Amino acid sequence: MKIKGIEGLSGSDIAREIERGGKFVQYGYCVSILILTFRRSSDIYFIKGGNSGISNGLVFSLISLTFGW
Repeated sequence: MKIKGIEGLSGSDIAREIERGGKFVQYGYCVSILILTFRRSSDIYFIKGGNSGISNGLVFSLISLTFGW
């Protein structure tokens, strides 16, 4: 799996962000085709301290809402 959001950050930068409230998040979504439903997980996202992961999660919620029925 790929971790998005850590490009250009060193290990100490990541540790500092985690102390400030940063976190690693993985979003779940589903896609249905007639009678089959596939549950998947996104890549791992690093959310920096003080930032919200809502915009990333909204994309996967819309995928589930549109194709998960």
